[in-house]
Amino acid sequence: MKIRNRWLWVLGAVLLISAVLLACAPMPAPAQPATGTQPTSAPQATAPQPTSAPPAAVKDTLTVAINGQPSKLQPQQPVGRLNEIVNALIFDALTTRDQEGNLVPALAESWKRIDDTTWEFVLREGAKFHNGDPVTSDDVKFTYEELVLNPDVKSPHATFLQTIQEVKVIDDRTFQIITKTPDVILPSRVFDLYGSVVPAKYYKEVGEDKFSQAPIGAGPFKFVEWVKDSHMTLEANKDYWGTKPAFDKLVLRFITDDAARMAALQAGEVDMASNVPPTRVEELEANAQLDVRAAPSSRFYFVVMNTTEKPFDDVRVRKAVNLAIDRDALVKGVGRGYGTPIASVFIPQTFGFDPEIQPVYDPEQAKKLLAEAGYPDGLDVTFDAFTGSIVDHSKVAEAIVAQLEKVGIRAKLNMAEFGVFGPIRLAKKTNPMYIYSLGDWAFDMGVHLKSYVEGSQGYYYEDPELADKINKALGMFDDAERKAAYQEIQQEFFDKAPYGSVYQLNQIWGVAKNLDWQPQPDEMWRFNQVKSK
Repeated sequence: MKIRNRWLWVLGAVLLISAVLLACAPMPAPAQPATGTQPTSAPQATAPQPTSAPPAAVKDTLTVAINGQPSKLQPQQPVGRLNEIVNALIFDALTTRDQEGNLVPALAESWKRIDDTTWEFVLREGAKFHNGDPVTSDDVKFTYEELVLNPDVKSPHATFLQTIQEVKVIDDRTFQIITKTPDVILPSRVFDLYGSVVPAKYYKEVGEDKFSQAPIGAGPFKFVEWVKDSHMTLEANKDYWGTKPAFDKLVLRFITDDAARMAALQAGEVDMASNVPPTRVEELEANAQLDVRAAPSSRFYFVVMNTTEKPFDDVRVRKAVNLAIDRDALVKGVGRGYGTPIASVFIPQTFGFDPEIQPVYDPEQAKKLLAEAGYPDGLDVTFDAFTGSIVDHSKVAEAIVAQLEKVGIRAKLNMAEFGVFGPIRLAKKTNPMYIYSLGDWAFDMGVHLKSYVEGSQGYYYEDPELADKINKALGMFDDAERKAAYQEIQQEFFDKAPYGSVYQLNQIWGVAKNLDWQPQPDEMWRFNQVKSK
């Protein structure tokens, strides 16, 4: 039985039948009690009280259509945000975020800064993995040191935890994270996406491949089955320390085709659907059984250029790319108004954003810069794009290619599935240009800035001087000082144009009207919070 609206029969001749039907209907879930929060910048955070029992709600299945599928259920190895988000349904991290985007406790019930390079965490009492084993400090040490920071395992997440020098175990529930240099955003690094903890004993027993086939985490859902190219089934973790799912099972259906995904939603085959195309919003809003729920996203599109080779080793060519992109037209045409033009890799919600730095559209100036760089007749280049990711990249790529052609940059579009493109990207074997997007889940670009200038994570640009400025900013515990440093860095990104900025996009979901759930700004899918109205 899926979660559905119930039609009430009118009183009259069919009163008896109506009474029987109504007696069989599930009762709506009561509201969850509020939990405490702590701001990201708090020197010490304290956990909210655990939820002692699941709400009295529907006891069957929630079915969600998503526009892709994961590649691996091992949280330290997946490539791509959709994969990371699906893993976070099964695994728990030290910290998480609430509906407003505040950093709050998860497996770690509290943390505090001991000195500039030492953070002390205390694990939540009673937190267990799905096999019943307690979550311990040794599990955290094994996860971070052996599965992320160990260079032999080649974890793509090492970039985001690279400031960690050591995890020092104090006792079963207390440990310290020692950083190589001062790192003001360390608690944000160990959040849902990159801070997931795995059971060391079980992992060592079965190995990486078997672990991915039968994963065990400490999150709100337990793994049941994964039918490739079809669906994944998870079941509620009734022993979860936090908000327990209001239903027994969660089914994720992999429907990459937009039309098919919307058709499944309209037909009532699924209760929720991700990535509603902006062109379908009015249609869904006209359906009395559905809601369209949109919210600002931390995600933004940008264009990556291979700056190690011609033509993009020349800043004039990179600036020409930026001047050729008409972001207002993209937001209006592709995004149907669901987006915000950006000038660099900073979005308005991120710490240190400078509103004075605005994107510029000037195709004539773009042509002049190309001529100055030795391309008076323009240039030819191959532009990679992909499908099957957390958001659609194909349509915005097609529109950008058309805009680039107007200034003489003749880009040939090369389309692939993300499962194919992702590994090629990480190996830096892409074509000279590709479309990409990133979600600033920390609302602090300090987490990502290093990778943008180190030539890591599939990016080509390297700038040691800018990397040094970023390192210094990450060690500034005074917010005003760090904000000023970030704004200087943002201006340098704009001037050097290592990437082509595009726009920040909104997330749009189609949801059954009788479900109580809103998308969260960090893009995470916390389906354990879905309730019946």
